[in-house]
Amino acid sequence: MSPIIISFIIVNWNAKDYLRRCLASIAANGGQLTHEAIVVDNASSDGSIEMVETEWPAVRLLQTGANLGFAAGNNIGIRASRGRYLFLVNPDVEILSGCVDSLIAFMDSNPEVGIAGPCVYGRNGARQDSCTRFPSLWRSLCRCFGLSTLFRRSALFHGLRSGVDPRKGQRYAEVLYGMFWAVRREALDAVGLLNEEYFMYFEDADWCLRFKRHGWRAAYVPAARVVHYGGASSENCPVAASIHGQRSQVIFWKSHANWMVRNTAIGLLLTHSVLRTLSALCLFIAGARSREHRRKLRQSAVGLEWLLRNCFRGREALLDQTRAARLG
Repeated sequence: MSPIIISFIIVNWNAKDYLRRCLASIAANGGQLTHEAIVVDNASSDGSIEMVETEWPAVRLLQTGANLGFAAGNNIGIRASRGRYLFLVNPDVEILSGCVDSLIAFMDSNPEVGIAGPCVYGRNGARQDSCTRFPSLWRSLCRCFGLSTLFRRSALFHGLRSGVDPRKGQRYAEVLYGMFWAVRREALDAVGLLNEEYFMYFEDADWCLRFKRHGWRAAYVPAARVVHYGGASSENCPVAASIHGQRSQVIFWKSHANWMVRNTAIGLLLTHSVLRTLSALCLFIAGARSREHRRKLRQSAVGLEWLLRNCFRGREALLDQTRAARLG
């Protein structure tokens, strides 16, 4: 039997239709190298498990029995994988022709690259952001006060600009978004698994920062293309997803910054949440009563409430919340 070169790992939670499309795209565009597909199911109740068992019997299905979140679910798949390269793919991603071969060829030719990502398109065909910069106080301030929105074309104020422009020969990124990663096994062995302190969101910034600290580069490969439909899991629980996002940002700053930087960053996060909630409330009072506006107002208010109660609590208390979320 030929050795496995690529392990596709998909963590799924109630995303059956997206998952079906994702698996079909792997079967059609998985490349010429020997590969395996592993689905880690986080206790789905929408028929995902039965669909995989019936329609994709060759796929390895690992059932966790609980919603362990993104990082812990992927780690289960990583531990079970055998490939020299690991492709961590969200269920709401469709792999396009040539994507896998382009990523493998690029990483084989650039041994300093430990993690790579493709060019990402949305369901409407528009190109999405697929990488960004590491969080910083300046970028947090720009986001907090809307400078990154007002001056989207400014490299100074647009705090989320990736800094990657393939037209100028730039290919190295700081943070690759976690909807699709190609990871070199050798680099993974040096860097370690995903940080399970994060239930959802900010695992990408944490992991890419650790790759950098271990001397591995992250790269954006525009020749590789995928479609990201978005929201496969978060749309099932938008309010809870908002809280997970807030908590993950706080955990990131508490993990990677000294007390002065982290407290300033958390203060900016709190300020941004206040301004966002006030903005949603003003729109609501002015008559914006659509379902989408009501959802945004509720998300903003719940996120602000969580921050007010938890943002300056100790790190261990936040990790207890992550553990409780897995049990819930």
